[in-house]
Amino acid sequence: MKRNILKLACLAVAVLLAACSSEDMVGEGKKVDVSKGITFQFSEERFLPGTFSGATRAAMQPQVVDLGNGMEAEMTLEPDSSCMGNTRAGDTPISDGHYMIYAIKTEDGQRYDGLKGEVKNGKFIPDTPTPWYLEPGKEYTFVCWKDKIEYNGTYYPSIADNGTEIQVNVGSNAMIGTTVHTVTYDDEDVVPFQMKHLDARVRVQFNTYTAPMKNAEITGLAGDGTINADRKFDLKGNLTYADISSFPSVAGTFGITPAYTPSAQTVVYKHLLKNSLYYPDGSHISILDGPFYWTSTSTLYGKPVSGYRDNSTNGSAGGIGLYSTLQKNHSYTWKVNIRPSVLYLFSDGTVGTLGDADGRHPIGIVVKEKTSESDKGTAIALTSAGDVNSFSLAQQTSDGKPFLKPVTGVTDGEEIAYSTNYYNPSYFTSKGKPVPTVPPGEWSDLFTYYEGSNGNQSKHQAFYIANQYTPLHPVTGANVGKWYIPTDAEWKQVLTRYGALQNNFIGNLGTAWEWPSTNPNDYGVWNKTKFDAYFTNVSGATAPKITWPTGVACVDGSALSDGLGICYVQMLSYGGNDVDVRPFVHF
Repeated sequence: MKRNILKLACLAVAVLLAACSSEDMVGEGKKVDVSKGITFQFSEERFLPGTFSGATRAAMQPQVVDLGNGMEAEMTLEPDSSCMGNTRAGDTPISDGHYMIYAIKTEDGQRYDGLKGEVKNGKFIPDTPTPWYLEPGKEYTFVCWKDKIEYNGTYYPSIADNGTEIQVNVGSNAMIGTTVHTVTYDDEDVVPFQMKHLDARVRVQFNTYTAPMKNAEITGLAGDGTINADRKFDLKGNLTYADISSFPSVAGTFGITPAYTPSAQTVVYKHLLKNSLYYPDGSHISILDGPFYWTSTSTLYGKPVSGYRDNSTNGSAGGIGLYSTLQKNHSYTWKVNIRPSVLYLFSDGTVGTLGDADGRHPIGIVVKEKTSESDKGTAIALTSAGDVNSFSLAQQTSDGKPFLKPVTGVTDGEEIAYSTNYYNPSYFTSKGKPVPTVPPGEWSDLFTYYEGSNGNQSKHQAFYIANQYTPLHPVTGANVGKWYIPTDAEWKQVLTRYGALQNNFIGNLGTAWEWPSTNPNDYGVWNKTKFDAYFTNVSGATAPKITWPTGVACVDGSALSDGLGICYVQMLSYGGNDVDVRPFVHF
């Protein structure tokens, strides 16, 4: 028996009022002063990672919400990763708060009030040390409640005790521990409490990209009535009543990691609310209601977020009616990823939003993000490199071999190496092409045609001016590469990301993609107005010229007289004069 007690003592976090001798704890007709005679030991049931039934598994799928302020939120309810290693119930240090202990005599059901006190850093400090007499040899149910929670140095009640029943307040993280024990005169009499959670825990986490929020603080939540929020228990902790009541709320600031440093990578900044949200067992949470109230000084990407919850939040997989049932003693993360609508490449080689520029100068719009040190990002220039006569990237030479065709395919590759390797003789030699001899400033040869090319292929004009492109601001970042002419795949990527390009093509004319429209501003095809605004929002920048005249033929001869298409030929560079050469760059 002593070995068990000793083992339990090793697990305990707080030890209360151990007795000095048997005589010290006897009084009032041989009753035992348990405030001196019994050692109370506390541990706390550890939270388990939240689980989802088949009916609520959809809640784990991201719900993308347009916030209406140039930002999108991707919301999920997930198992709490901080307790993913917890696969079974067990003990953990008892949490800070205020606790009360009373005893129910098994013989007659009478309640005997006992100790009240505060736990701070695992130590129990009685409010007022007073004797607490119980009969030795009698069996009691000892009950411990976490009756108050602390917030910003102030205690708030988590339960209401009327003497015959206990009402638990919503969102309070109320806990109860019960132990049936027979009181003795033994100096080593021990009553252990394992405090059990009556609620599910929900941790609120916001993730932002390239920059953290400034002055991130929520003042409260709003939501529908919550099932089981109004709960009553008998004195032994048995649930006797449950009904719908108010939505649990929480307020506070966030811990943000990592520390902010401008970077070429798309760094994710984690904002974890310092206070958790607690829902009753069996209650529901809607992950799309957007209930967060922000302070007026809270900003993200240079924009206030205080009006965030007033926007429509009909998500992509179920709308506002999507709920998930929560289980007590399980922990969940309510994760909200807020992405900027557009990222810019700055002249110093870092990326971010205009609202977080802080003196940095934009030179491009990010097409592909850099996600690691070994990865490379891609950006499109904010201005044109110049206008040229028509040129094609996939024309064939007279011997039938591709001319300047990307190695990985017209629609699958990245850059056209002809532009970045313009002054690299070994590149041209390896391709069996003559080395260009035209120095900067001498243009006559650039307007001639490559000998043996089919379709009057322009020789070097577009590639030269792409290579010689000068951005809006001088480049100071060593990671910014050479400007080049992109492939169709990269144009498709930028139009899809920023122009909402519809990829539900209705046909395939040879090597062309086609839609039933010749209007470049047709919203059934893509959103040209939205696309252009990302460029024109920057002082001095210009949107690419995107038109497609009727009667234009692809290189395989397929006519696009009735369609807007992306051909073999590089998008924006088709039959006709004054073709806009818009270079891309890696960083």
